[in-house]
Amino acid sequence: MQVFVLMFLLLVSACANSGERLPAVENLQRLSVKALADNKPIVLLFTAEHCEYCEKLKEEIIYPMLISPESHLSSLVREVDIESQLDMVNFEGSTLTYSTFAKNENVFVTPTVLIYQPGTKEVSQRIVGYNGSDFYISRLETAIQLSKAK
Repeated sequence: MQVFVLMFLLLVSACANSGERLPAVENLQRLSVKALADNKPIVLLFTAEHCEYCEKLKEEIIYPMLISPESHLSSLVREVDIESQLDMVNFEGSTLTYSTFAKNENVFVTPTVLIYQPGTKEVSQRIVGYNGSDFYISRLETAIQLSKAK
């Protein structure tokens, strides 16, 4: 257990210092094709620019899980800034802003994680908020595993 904790802390430190960023959603229709081919769910992390807990979640959970070979988190994790007026393409192929997409998905609190099967079906209970890593890792990995079973 101590080895795991040490490895986790090293990974968090490496990611926090690397300047790594989570890729933004650009085209969910295209991402769905990749998800279907790879048989992986799509994990969307809804954030806001000045959300301290969003940054903590990324640094403490998301980045380390992305680089861990044992992780169930795949490369199909994308970020949605709920305040952004930049354009993206939704699952239906329509162009809309990130902000409008978040509203359409009823996301108003950050951070929020939604998990989708390729296409438009949300397949897991959403995870809203972040108050530390104690149970969050297992909640996220369980949600992803359950989404693969559906």
